[in-house]
Amino acid sequence: MIGIDMVFPTASTLPSMITFTVLLLTQHPEIQEKVQNEIDTVVGRHRQPSLDDRAKLPYMEVVIREALRKATIIPLSVVKKCTEDTYFQGYFIPKGTMVVPNLWAAHMDPEFWGDPENFRPDRFLDERGLKKDLTLAFGGGKRVCAGETFSRHLMFLFLSGLLQNFTFAAPKDSPLPDLDDLWRIQSSPVAVGKRGRSWVKDSINMSSSGPVIDSDCMTLTRFVLAEQRKIPSATGDLTQLLNSIQTAVKAVSSAVRKAGIANLYGIAGTTNVQGEVVKKLDILANELFINMLTSSYTTCLLISEENETVIEVETEKQGKYIVCFDPLDGSSNIDCLVSIGSIFAIYRRQNLDTPPGLSEALQPGNQLVAAGYGLYGSATMLVLSIGGGVNGFTLDPSIGEFVLTEANMKIPSRGKIYSINEGYTHLWDDAVKEYVNNKKNPKVGKPYGARYVGSMVADVHRTLKYGGIFMYPATKDSPKGKLRLLYECNPMAYILTQAGGLAYNGNIPILDVVPETIHQRAPIFLGSKEDVEDVLAVIRKHNKN
Repeated sequence: MIGIDMVFPTASTLPSMITFTVLLLTQHPEIQEKVQNEIDTVVGRHRQPSLDDRAKLPYMEVVIREALRKATIIPLSVVKKCTEDTYFQGYFIPKGTMVVPNLWAAHMDPEFWGDPENFRPDRFLDERGLKKDLTLAFGGGKRVCAGETFSRHLMFLFLSGLLQNFTFAAPKDSPLPDLDDLWRIQSSPVAVGKRGRSWVKDSINMSSSGPVIDSDCMTLTRFVLAEQRKIPSATGDLTQLLNSIQTAVKAVSSAVRKAGIANLYGIAGTTNVQGEVVKKLDILANELFINMLTSSYTTCLLISEENETVIEVETEKQGKYIVCFDPLDGSSNIDCLVSIGSIFAIYRRQNLDTPPGLSEALQPGNQLVAAGYGLYGSATMLVLSIGGGVNGFTLDPSIGEFVLTEANMKIPSRGKIYSINEGYTHLWDDAVKEYVNNKKNPKVGKPYGARYVGSMVADVHRTLKYGGIFMYPATKDSPKGKLRLLYECNPMAYILTQAGGLAYNGNIPILDVVPETIHQRAPIFLGSKEDVEDVLAVIRKHNKN
Protein backbone atom coordinates (compact mmCIF):
# COMPACT_ATOMS: atom_id res chain seq x y z
CA MET A 1 0.00 0.00 0.00
CA ILE A 2 2.87 2.39 0.75
CA GLY A 3 4.18 1.90 -2.79
CA ILE A 4 0.73 2.63 -4.25
CA ASP A 5 0.38 5.75 -2.05
CA MET A 6 3.70 7.05 -3.37
CA VAL A 7 3.67 6.00 -7.02
CA PHE A 8 0.04 6.44 -8.10
CA PRO A 9 -0.36 10.13 -7.14
CA THR A 10 3.04 10.88 -8.66
CA ALA A 11 2.23 9.12 -11.93
CA SER A 12 -1.07 10.95 -12.24
CA THR A 13 0.13 14.50 -11.47
CA LEU A 14 3.81 14.57 -12.44
CA PRO A 15 3.25 14.80 -16.26
CA SER A 16 0.93 17.76 -15.75
CA MET A 17 3.41 19.48 -13.45
CA ILE A 18 6.32 19.01 -15.85
CA THR A 19 4.22 20.25 -18.76
CA PHE A 20 3.15 23.31 -16.81
CA THR A 21 6.74 24.08 -15.75
CA VAL A 22 7.99 23.80 -19.34
CA LEU A 23 5.27 26.18 -20.50
CA LEU A 24 6.15 28.64 -17.74
CA LEU A 25 9.80 28.57 -18.83
CA THR A 26 8.70 29.03 -22.43
CA GLN A 27 6.95 32.23 -21.39
CA HIS A 28 10.03 33.30 -19.40
CA PRO A 29 13.09 32.59 -21.59
CA GLU A 30 15.36 34.62 -19.31
CA ILE A 31 14.61 32.24 -16.43
CA GLN A 32 15.03 29.21 -18.71
CA GLU A 33 18.46 30.50 -19.79
CA LYS A 34 19.52 31.11 -16.19
CA VAL A 35 18.63 27.52 -15.25
CA GLN A 36 20.51 26.18 -18.28
CA ASN A 37 23.61 28.22 -17.43
CA GLU A 38 23.57 26.83 -13.88
CA ILE A 39 23.29 23.26 -15.19
CA ASP A 40 26.12 23.86 -17.69
CA THR A 41 28.35 25.25 -14.94
CA VAL A 42 27.71 22.57 -12.33
CA VAL A 43 26.99 19.44 -14.38
CA GLY A 44 28.24 20.24 -17.87
CA ARG A 45 26.89 18.28 -20.82
CA HIS A 46 29.09 15.19 -20.69
CA ARG A 47 26.72 13.38 -18.32
CA GLN A 48 23.14 13.50 -17.15
CA PRO A 49 22.22 15.31 -13.92
CA SER A 50 21.87 13.07 -10.87
CA LEU A 51 20.28 13.50 -7.47
CA ASP A 52 23.76 14.27 -6.11
CA ASP A 53 23.62 17.50 -8.15
CA ARG A 54 20.35 18.71 -6.64
CA ALA A 55 21.97 20.53 -3.71
CA LYS A 56 24.40 22.21 -6.13
CA LEU A 57 21.63 23.57 -8.40
CA PRO A 58 19.74 26.05 -6.19
CA TYR A 59 18.15 27.93 -9.07
CA MET A 60 16.74 24.72 -10.54
CA GLU A 61 15.32 24.01 -7.09
CA VAL A 62 13.57 27.37 -6.74
CA VAL A 63 12.12 27.10 -10.26
CA ILE A 64 10.50 23.83 -9.20
CA ARG A 65 9.20 25.40 -5.98
CA GLU A 66 7.74 28.37 -7.83
CA ALA A 67 6.12 26.14 -10.45
CA LEU A 68 4.51 24.04 -7.70
CA ARG A 69 3.24 27.22 -6.05
CA LYS A 70 1.96 28.77 -9.27
CA ALA A 71 0.24 25.65 -10.58
CA THR A 72 -1.27 24.07 -7.44
CA ILE A 73 -2.45 21.11 -9.53
CA ILE A 74 -4.57 19.88 -6.61
CA PRO A 75 -6.15 23.05 -5.13
CA LEU A 76 -7.67 21.43 -2.02
CA SER A 77 -5.81 19.24 0.44
CA VAL A 78 -7.18 16.06 1.99
CA VAL A 79 -9.86 16.52 4.63
CA LYS A 80 -8.59 17.01 8.20
CA LYS A 81 -10.51 16.48 11.44
CA CYS A 82 -10.00 18.57 14.57
CA THR A 83 -9.17 16.36 17.53
CA GLU A 84 -9.86 19.12 20.06
CA ASP A 85 -11.44 22.58 20.30
CA THR A 86 -9.17 25.01 18.48
CA TYR A 87 -8.85 28.75 17.89
CA PHE A 88 -7.24 29.69 14.58
CA GLN A 89 -6.73 33.34 13.53
CA GLY A 90 -9.75 34.46 15.55
CA TYR A 91 -12.02 31.59 14.48
CA PHE A 92 -13.32 28.94 16.85
CA ILE A 93 -13.24 25.43 15.40
CA PRO A 94 -15.01 22.83 17.59
CA LYS A 95 -13.64 19.36 18.14
CA GLY A 96 -14.76 16.93 15.43
CA THR A 97 -15.04 19.62 12.73
CA MET A 98 -13.99 18.49 9.24
CA VAL A 99 -11.55 21.01 7.70
CA VAL A 100 -10.50 21.22 4.04
CA PRO A 101 -7.27 23.28 3.60
CA ASN A 102 -7.38 25.53 0.52
CA LEU A 103 -3.86 25.13 -0.91
CA TRP A 104 -4.56 27.36 -3.92
CA ALA A 105 -5.61 30.24 -1.66
CA ALA A 106 -2.46 29.82 0.44
CA HIS A 107 -0.28 29.91 -2.68
CA MET A 108 -2.04 32.94 -4.15
CA ASP A 109 -2.32 35.07 -1.02
CA PRO A 110 -1.08 38.58 -2.00
CA GLU A 111 -0.49 39.56 1.64
CA PHE A 112 2.08 36.77 2.00
CA TRP A 113 3.63 36.52 -1.50
CA GLY A 114 3.28 40.13 -2.63
CA ASP A 115 2.85 39.30 -6.32
CA PRO A 116 1.49 35.73 -6.39
CA GLU A 117 0.30 36.05 -10.00
CA ASN A 118 3.89 36.44 -11.24
CA PHE A 119 6.29 33.56 -11.91
CA ARG A 120 9.29 34.71 -9.86
CA PRO A 121 11.59 31.92 -8.60
CA ASP A 122 13.91 34.42 -6.89
CA ARG A 123 11.32 34.85 -4.12
CA PHE A 124 12.79 31.65 -2.62
CA LEU A 125 16.36 33.02 -2.56
CA ASP A 126 18.18 35.53 -0.37
CA GLU A 127 21.79 36.58 0.10
CA ARG A 128 22.46 33.39 2.11
CA GLY A 129 21.05 31.04 -0.52
CA LEU A 130 17.84 28.99 -0.39
CA LYS A 131 15.09 30.25 1.91
CA LYS A 132 12.75 27.93 3.79
CA ASP A 133 10.27 26.23 1.45
CA LEU A 134 6.82 27.46 2.47
CA THR A 135 4.88 25.94 -0.43
CA LEU A 136 2.06 23.50 0.37
CA ALA A 137 1.73 21.67 -2.95
CA PHE A 138 1.82 18.31 -1.13
CA GLY A 139 -0.28 19.37 1.82
CA GLY A 140 1.00 20.10 5.30
CA GLY A 141 1.30 18.77 8.79
CA LYS A 142 1.87 15.17 9.82
CA ARG A 143 -0.37 13.87 7.02
CA VAL A 144 1.65 15.41 4.18
CA CYS A 145 1.64 13.43 0.93
CA ALA A 146 3.81 10.30 1.27
CA GLY A 147 5.10 10.77 -2.28
CA GLU A 148 6.44 14.31 -1.83
CA THR A 149 10.14 13.43 -1.76
CA PHE A 150 9.70 10.93 -4.61
CA SER A 151 7.85 13.52 -6.73
CA ARG A 152 10.35 16.32 -6.10
CA HIS A 153 13.24 14.01 -7.02
CA LEU A 154 11.54 12.99 -10.26
CA MET A 155 10.69 16.59 -11.17
CA PHE A 156 14.32 17.55 -10.66
CA LEU A 157 15.66 14.68 -12.77
CA PHE A 158 13.17 15.16 -15.61
CA LEU A 159 13.42 18.96 -15.81
CA SER A 160 17.18 19.23 -15.35
CA GLY A 161 17.72 16.54 -17.99
CA LEU A 162 15.38 18.25 -20.44
CA LEU A 163 16.85 21.73 -19.91
CA GLN A 164 20.40 20.40 -20.14
CA ASN A 165 19.74 19.27 -23.71
CA PHE A 166 16.85 21.31 -25.08
CA THR A 167 15.51 24.85 -25.24
CA PHE A 168 11.73 25.33 -25.29
CA ALA A 169 10.04 28.18 -27.16
CA ALA A 170 6.60 29.07 -28.47
CA PRO A 171 6.04 28.34 -32.20
CA LYS A 172 5.78 31.52 -34.25
CA ASP A 173 2.21 30.85 -35.39
CA SER A 174 0.93 29.25 -32.21
CA PRO A 175 0.98 31.55 -29.18
CA LEU A 176 0.85 29.86 -25.81
CA PRO A 177 -2.56 29.70 -24.13
CA ASP A 178 -3.42 31.40 -20.88
CA LEU A 179 -1.62 29.35 -18.24
CA ASP A 180 -4.31 30.16 -15.72
CA ASP A 181 -6.47 27.61 -17.56
CA LEU A 182 -4.83 24.43 -16.26
CA TRP A 183 -7.29 22.17 -18.06
CA ARG A 184 -6.19 23.26 -21.54
CA ILE A 185 -2.40 23.30 -21.24
CA GLN A 186 -1.89 19.60 -21.99
CA SER A 187 -2.33 20.18 -25.74
CA SER A 188 -0.29 23.39 -25.89
CA PRO A 189 2.21 23.44 -28.81
CA VAL A 190 5.88 24.07 -27.95
CA ALA A 191 8.88 24.32 -30.27
CA VAL A 192 11.83 22.28 -29.01
CA GLY A 193 15.36 23.26 -30.00
CA LYS A 194 18.41 21.09 -29.34
CA ARG A 195 21.09 22.90 -27.32
CA GLY A 196 24.44 22.64 -29.13
CA ARG A 197 26.05 19.44 -27.93
CA SER A 198 23.19 17.24 -26.80
CA TRP A 199 24.04 14.36 -24.53
CA VAL A 200 20.89 12.63 -25.74
CA LYS A 201 21.11 13.12 -29.50
CA ASP A 202 24.79 13.41 -30.32
CA SER A 203 25.96 10.07 -29.05
CA ILE A 204 26.91 6.85 -30.77
CA ASN A 205 26.58 3.52 -29.03
CA MET A 206 29.73 1.72 -30.12
CA SER A 207 28.27 -1.66 -29.19
CA SER A 208 25.28 -3.05 -27.38
CA SER A 209 27.24 -2.95 -24.12
CA GLY A 210 30.03 -0.56 -25.07
CA PRO A 211 30.63 3.04 -24.00
CA VAL A 212 28.58 5.97 -25.21
CA ILE A 213 30.79 8.52 -26.98
CA ASP A 214 29.76 12.11 -27.62
CA SER A 215 30.36 12.67 -31.33
CA ASP A 216 30.33 16.46 -31.02
CA CYS A 217 32.13 17.10 -27.73
CA MET A 218 33.97 20.37 -27.15
CA THR A 219 37.59 19.43 -26.59
CA LEU A 220 40.14 21.85 -25.19
CA THR A 221 41.88 22.10 -28.56
CA ARG A 222 38.60 22.83 -30.33
CA PHE A 223 37.66 25.39 -27.70
CA VAL A 224 40.94 27.29 -28.00
CA LEU A 225 40.74 27.25 -31.81
CA ALA A 226 37.21 28.67 -31.62
CA GLU A 227 38.41 31.44 -29.31
CA GLN A 228 41.31 32.14 -31.67
CA ARG A 229 38.90 32.68 -34.57
CA LYS A 230 37.27 35.53 -32.62
CA ILE A 231 40.50 37.57 -32.92
CA PRO A 232 41.28 38.28 -36.58
CA SER A 233 44.87 39.28 -35.82
CA ALA A 234 45.66 36.08 -33.86
CA THR A 235 48.68 34.15 -35.14
CA GLY A 236 47.86 30.82 -33.50
CA ASP A 237 50.94 30.91 -31.25
CA LEU A 238 48.87 30.95 -28.04
CA THR A 239 46.80 28.03 -29.33
CA GLN A 240 49.98 26.10 -30.04
CA LEU A 241 51.35 26.93 -26.59
CA LEU A 242 48.18 25.84 -24.80
CA ASN A 243 48.20 22.57 -26.75
CA SER A 244 51.74 21.94 -25.50
CA ILE A 245 50.68 22.68 -21.92
CA GLN A 246 47.74 20.30 -22.10
CA THR A 247 50.08 17.59 -23.42
CA ALA A 248 52.37 18.18 -20.43
CA VAL A 249 49.40 17.93 -18.05
CA LYS A 250 48.33 14.65 -19.67
CA ALA A 251 51.84 13.26 -19.27
CA VAL A 252 52.09 14.36 -15.63
CA SER A 253 48.62 12.90 -14.96
CA SER A 254 49.76 9.56 -16.32
CA ALA A 255 52.92 9.67 -14.20
CA VAL A 256 50.95 10.58 -11.06
CA ARG A 257 48.62 7.62 -11.51
CA LYS A 258 51.53 5.25 -12.01
CA ALA A 259 53.71 6.77 -9.29
CA GLY A 260 53.33 3.98 -6.76
CA ILE A 261 53.69 1.19 -9.31
CA ALA A 262 56.69 2.79 -11.03
CA ASN A 263 58.34 3.71 -7.70
CA LEU A 264 58.38 7.42 -8.48
CA TYR A 265 58.13 8.39 -4.82
CA GLY A 266 61.81 7.91 -4.10
CA ILE A 267 64.58 10.42 -3.51
CA ALA A 268 65.89 12.04 -6.68
CA GLY A 269 68.93 10.26 -8.06
CA THR A 270 68.36 6.85 -6.47
CA THR A 271 68.96 3.75 -8.57
CA ASN A 272 66.70 0.73 -8.97
CA VAL A 273 67.78 -2.91 -9.16
CA GLN A 274 68.33 -2.66 -12.92
CA GLY A 275 70.79 0.16 -12.40
CA GLU A 276 68.36 2.73 -13.84
CA VAL A 277 68.08 6.18 -12.29
CA VAL A 278 64.68 6.72 -10.62
CA LYS A 279 63.47 10.32 -10.86
CA LYS A 280 61.32 11.87 -8.19
CA LEU A 281 57.86 12.74 -9.49
CA ASP A 282 58.22 16.51 -9.13
CA ILE A 283 61.50 16.47 -11.06
CA LEU A 284 59.91 14.34 -13.78
CA ALA A 285 56.96 16.77 -13.99
CA ASN A 286 59.36 19.71 -14.26
CA GLU A 287 61.26 18.09 -17.12
CA LEU A 288 58.00 17.27 -18.93
CA PHE A 289 56.85 20.89 -18.75
CA ILE A 290 60.20 22.31 -19.82
CA ASN A 291 60.51 19.93 -22.78
CA MET A 292 56.97 20.57 -23.99
CA LEU A 293 57.24 24.36 -23.59
CA THR A 294 60.63 24.72 -25.27
CA SER A 295 59.61 22.50 -28.18
CA SER A 296 56.44 24.52 -28.83
CA TYR A 297 58.45 27.30 -30.55
CA THR A 298 56.24 29.85 -28.78
CA THR A 299 58.19 30.64 -25.58
CA CYS A 300 61.37 32.57 -24.82
CA LEU A 301 61.64 32.51 -21.01
CA LEU A 302 60.48 29.89 -18.50
CA ILE A 303 60.25 30.29 -14.73
CA SER A 304 59.80 27.12 -12.73
CA GLU A 305 59.51 26.53 -9.00
CA GLU A 306 62.13 23.80 -9.43
CA ASN A 307 64.78 26.03 -11.04
CA GLU A 308 66.66 28.77 -9.20
CA THR A 309 67.20 30.90 -12.31
CA VAL A 310 65.24 31.82 -15.43
CA ILE A 311 65.36 29.22 -18.21
CA GLU A 312 66.12 30.91 -21.54
CA VAL A 313 64.87 29.01 -24.57
CA GLU A 314 67.33 28.41 -27.40
CA THR A 315 67.29 31.32 -29.86
CA GLU A 316 66.11 29.23 -32.83
CA LYS A 317 63.13 27.95 -30.77
CA GLN A 318 62.10 31.27 -29.22
CA GLY A 319 58.62 32.75 -29.41
CA LYS A 320 56.86 35.71 -27.83
CA TYR A 321 55.51 34.18 -24.61
CA ILE A 322 56.88 33.85 -21.08
CA VAL A 323 55.55 30.98 -18.96
CA CYS A 324 55.78 30.76 -15.16
CA PHE A 325 54.79 27.40 -13.71
CA ASP A 326 54.75 25.12 -10.70
CA PRO A 327 55.03 21.67 -12.31
CA LEU A 328 53.71 19.78 -9.30
CA ASP A 329 52.01 21.84 -6.60
CA GLY A 330 51.47 19.98 -3.33
CA SER A 331 54.21 17.46 -4.10
CA SER A 332 54.74 16.88 -0.37
CA ASN A 333 51.34 15.12 -0.44
CA ILE A 334 52.29 12.65 -3.19
CA ASP A 335 53.11 9.77 -0.88
CA CYS A 336 49.70 9.88 0.84
CA LEU A 337 47.76 10.12 -2.46
CA VAL A 338 46.20 13.54 -1.78
CA SER A 339 45.09 15.55 -4.82
CA ILE A 340 47.93 17.55 -6.35
CA GLY A 341 48.23 19.75 -9.43
CA SER A 342 50.19 21.89 -11.87
CA ILE A 343 49.84 25.68 -12.15
CA PHE A 344 50.84 27.93 -15.06
CA ALA A 345 50.74 31.61 -16.01
CA ILE A 346 51.41 33.00 -19.50
CA TYR A 347 52.71 36.50 -20.25
CA ARG A 348 53.50 38.17 -23.57
CA ARG A 349 56.84 39.88 -24.20
CA GLN A 350 56.58 43.66 -24.12
CA ASN A 351 59.46 44.34 -26.51
CA LEU A 352 60.20 42.00 -29.40
CA ASP A 353 63.05 44.16 -30.77
CA THR A 354 65.55 43.18 -28.06
CA PRO A 355 66.70 39.81 -26.69
CA PRO A 356 64.47 38.53 -23.85
CA GLY A 357 65.69 39.43 -20.39
CA LEU A 358 64.80 38.97 -16.73
CA SER A 359 62.96 42.31 -16.55
CA GLU A 360 60.37 41.05 -19.03
CA ALA A 361 59.60 38.11 -16.77
CA LEU A 362 58.87 40.38 -13.80
CA GLN A 363 55.43 41.54 -14.95
CA PRO A 364 52.46 42.07 -12.62
CA GLY A 365 49.54 39.66 -12.85
CA ASN A 366 47.32 42.23 -14.54
CA GLN A 367 49.44 41.66 -17.66
CA LEU A 368 48.59 37.95 -17.87
CA VAL A 369 47.43 36.58 -21.22
CA ALA A 370 46.21 33.26 -19.82
CA ALA A 371 46.46 31.13 -16.69
CA GLY A 372 45.27 27.78 -15.50
CA TYR A 373 45.89 24.69 -13.46
CA GLY A 374 45.73 20.95 -13.82
CA LEU A 375 44.19 18.98 -10.95
CA TYR A 376 45.12 15.34 -10.48
CA GLY A 377 42.43 13.89 -8.25
CA SER A 378 39.58 11.43 -8.72
CA ALA A 379 39.71 12.67 -12.30
CA THR A 380 42.18 14.89 -14.12
CA MET A 381 40.86 18.38 -14.78
CA LEU A 382 42.34 21.41 -16.50
CA VAL A 383 40.84 24.77 -15.53
CA LEU A 384 41.71 27.57 -17.94
CA SER A 385 41.12 31.27 -18.44
CA ILE A 386 42.27 33.21 -21.48
CA GLY A 387 40.60 36.42 -20.38
CA GLY A 388 36.96 35.75 -21.19
CA GLY A 389 35.86 33.80 -18.13
CA VAL A 390 36.86 30.43 -16.71
CA ASN A 391 36.21 27.00 -18.20
CA GLY A 392 36.87 23.50 -16.87
CA PHE A 393 37.94 20.54 -19.00
CA THR A 394 37.99 16.94 -17.75
CA LEU A 395 40.36 14.38 -19.23
CA ASP A 396 38.40 11.59 -20.92
CA PRO A 397 40.76 8.61 -20.78
CA SER A 398 38.79 6.73 -23.44
CA ILE A 399 39.74 9.27 -26.13
CA GLY A 400 42.75 10.91 -24.45
CA GLU A 401 41.29 14.41 -24.73
CA PHE A 402 40.27 17.16 -22.34
CA VAL A 403 36.51 17.71 -22.79
CA LEU A 404 34.61 20.83 -21.74
CA THR A 405 32.56 19.84 -18.70
CA GLU A 406 32.15 23.12 -16.81
CA ALA A 407 31.54 26.12 -19.02
CA ASN A 408 31.77 29.69 -17.73
CA MET A 409 32.59 28.76 -14.13
CA LYS A 410 31.47 31.33 -11.54
CA ILE A 411 32.36 31.45 -7.88
CA PRO A 412 29.42 32.16 -5.51
CA SER A 413 29.42 35.68 -4.08
CA ARG A 414 29.67 34.18 -0.60
CA GLY A 415 30.55 30.71 0.61
CA LYS A 416 30.39 28.74 3.84
CA ILE A 417 33.97 27.45 3.99
CA TYR A 418 37.27 28.97 5.06
CA SER A 419 40.57 27.33 4.14
CA ILE A 420 43.76 28.07 6.09
CA ASN A 421 46.48 26.11 7.87
CA GLU A 422 45.37 26.54 11.50
CA GLY A 423 48.56 24.89 12.69
CA TYR A 424 50.14 28.33 12.35
CA THR A 425 47.53 30.13 14.47
CA HIS A 426 50.15 31.18 17.00
CA LEU A 427 52.08 32.93 14.20
CA TRP A 428 49.17 34.92 12.73
CA ASP A 429 48.65 38.61 13.30
CA ASP A 430 45.63 39.79 15.30
CA ALA A 431 43.55 40.62 12.21
CA VAL A 432 43.70 37.09 10.82
CA LYS A 433 43.00 35.61 14.26
CA GLU A 434 39.92 37.83 14.66
CA TYR A 435 38.59 37.01 11.18
CA VAL A 436 38.95 33.24 11.63
CA ASN A 437 37.39 33.42 15.09
CA ASN A 438 34.45 35.38 13.63
CA LYS A 439 33.87 32.59 11.11
CA LYS A 440 34.10 29.87 13.75
CA ASN A 441 32.01 31.69 16.36
CA PRO A 442 29.71 34.14 14.53
CA LYS A 443 27.38 36.43 16.44
CA VAL A 444 24.70 35.85 13.79
CA GLY A 445 24.15 32.84 11.54
CA LYS A 446 25.88 29.50 11.28
CA PRO A 447 29.65 29.06 11.63
CA TYR A 448 31.75 28.42 8.55
CA GLY A 449 33.20 24.98 7.91
CA ALA A 450 36.99 24.53 7.85
CA ARG A 451 38.64 22.70 4.93
CA TYR A 452 42.37 22.57 4.29
CA VAL A 453 44.15 20.02 2.12
CA GLY A 454 47.62 21.54 1.94
CA SER A 455 47.66 21.42 -1.85
CA MET A 456 46.91 24.88 -3.24
CA VAL A 457 45.32 23.55 -6.43
CA ALA A 458 42.93 21.32 -4.49
CA ASP A 459 42.03 24.02 -1.96
CA VAL A 460 41.52 26.74 -4.58
CA HIS A 461 39.51 24.44 -6.87
CA ARG A 462 37.13 23.64 -4.00
CA THR A 463 36.85 27.36 -3.24
CA LEU A 464 36.05 28.09 -6.90
CA LYS A 465 33.35 25.42 -6.95
CA TYR A 466 31.65 26.03 -3.61
CA GLY A 467 32.68 29.55 -2.64
CA GLY A 468 34.32 30.72 0.55
CA ILE A 469 37.87 31.92 1.11
CA PHE A 470 41.40 30.52 0.83
CA MET A 471 44.06 32.24 2.93
CA TYR A 472 47.81 31.95 3.27
CA PRO A 473 48.68 35.08 5.26
CA ALA A 474 52.03 36.45 6.31
CA THR A 475 53.21 35.08 9.65
CA LYS A 476 55.89 35.93 12.19
CA ASP A 477 58.15 33.31 10.60
CA SER A 478 57.26 34.32 7.01
CA PRO A 479 56.54 38.08 7.11
CA LYS A 480 56.46 38.26 3.30
CA GLY A 481 54.15 35.28 2.94
CA LYS A 482 54.99 31.78 1.79
CA LEU A 483 53.36 31.19 -1.61
CA ARG A 484 55.25 32.33 -4.70
CA LEU A 485 53.83 35.31 -6.54
CA LEU A 486 54.64 34.49 -10.17
CA TYR A 487 53.56 30.88 -10.46
CA GLU A 488 51.17 30.35 -7.54
CA CYS A 489 49.47 33.57 -6.41
CA ASN A 490 49.14 35.33 -9.78
CA PRO A 491 47.63 32.50 -11.85
CA MET A 492 45.19 31.52 -9.10
CA ALA A 493 44.23 35.15 -8.51
CA TYR A 494 43.67 35.60 -12.25
CA ILE A 495 41.35 32.58 -12.42
CA LEU A 496 39.34 33.52 -9.32
CA THR A 497 39.02 37.12 -10.53
CA GLN A 498 37.82 35.96 -13.95
CA ALA A 499 35.25 33.78 -12.16
CA GLY A 500 33.85 36.77 -10.26
CA GLY A 501 35.90 36.54 -7.06
CA LEU A 502 38.61 38.67 -5.48
CA ALA A 503 42.28 38.11 -4.63
CA TYR A 504 44.30 40.46 -2.38
CA ASN A 505 47.60 40.37 -0.52
CA GLY A 506 45.86 42.06 2.41
CA ASN A 507 46.26 45.59 1.06
CA ILE A 508 46.05 45.62 -2.75
CA PRO A 509 44.90 43.19 -5.44
CA ILE A 510 47.47 40.44 -5.95
CA LEU A 511 47.40 41.12 -9.70
CA ASP A 512 48.68 44.67 -9.09
CA VAL A 513 51.79 43.58 -7.19
CA VAL A 514 54.94 44.25 -9.26
CA PRO A 515 57.41 41.39 -8.70
CA GLU A 516 61.05 42.14 -7.94
CA THR A 517 62.44 38.59 -8.04
CA ILE A 518 61.30 35.42 -9.82
CA HIS A 519 60.71 33.47 -6.61
CA GLN A 520 59.18 36.36 -4.66
CA ARG A 521 56.67 35.34 -2.01
CA ALA A 522 53.39 37.02 -1.11
CA PRO A 523 50.52 36.61 1.37
CA ILE A 524 47.20 35.90 -0.30
CA PHE A 525 43.48 36.05 0.46
CA LEU A 526 41.32 34.84 -2.43
CA GLY A 527 37.81 33.53 -2.94
CA SER A 528 34.22 34.75 -2.97
CA LYS A 529 33.85 38.52 -3.33
CA GLU A 530 31.96 39.08 -0.08
CA ASP A 531 34.20 36.77 1.94
CA VAL A 532 37.38 38.51 0.78
CA GLU A 533 35.79 41.90 1.47
CA ASP A 534 35.05 40.70 5.02
CA VAL A 535 38.66 39.80 5.78
CA LEU A 536 39.92 43.03 4.18
CA ALA A 537 37.59 45.02 6.44
CA VAL A 538 39.05 43.34 9.52
CA ILE A 539 42.62 43.93 8.29
CA ARG A 540 41.92 47.62 7.62
CA LYS A 541 40.36 48.02 11.05
CA HIS A 542 43.51 46.67 12.70
CA ASN A 543 45.79 48.76 10.47
CA LYS A 544 44.08 51.93 11.74
CA ASN A 545 44.77 51.03 15.36
